[in-house]
Amino acid sequence: MEVVITPETDSSVSVMKKDMEEIENILEILKKEKLLPTSTSKTVFLLKCFDRGLNDYRKDLSLFD
Repeated sequence: MEVVITPETDSSVSVMKKDMEEIENILEILKKEKLLPTSTSKTVFLLKCFDRGLNDYRKDLSLFD
């Protein structure tokens, strides 16, 4: 497997801002729907999302190895 790391660009910063806004909106919706505790911080939510995504990625790697 080849990994390519691309440099940061100005457009990636604006994309990241949009992603962060979307994350905040999703977090608020999940809190309103009582699917997450109201005390859940954005950092904790991001870590949970990352963890779930990383686990899916690991599953994919084990399937294709």
